[in-house]
Amino acid sequence: MKIPRNDKVCSLGCNVVGDEVHYLLECEHPAMKEVDTPFLNSINSQCHEIAYLDNKDKLVFLLNSTDDNVLFLTGKLCHKVLDRYNEISW
Repeated sequence: MKIPRNDKVCSLGCNVVGDEVHYLLECEHPAMKEVDTPFLNSINSQCHEIAYLDNKDKLVFLLNSTDDNVLFLTGKLCHKVLDRYNEISW
């Protein structure tokens, strides 16, 4: 039996839906914060306008950015978060 997407909670103990937005921008697990914080700080310093977006819109903005450096940082963020998730979730 498949679990509906909205019922899949963060496997790292956050007790919220564990979707892409959560793992990339919201997860409070210390190991995830260690990875995402430097990237998010760099991105925020280059794209001041994302401070006013909710996290779903922020992720869409980042993935559709025309700024090569922002796209590079977003790609690295995705890669590093996935690597860290795989390290700690096994």
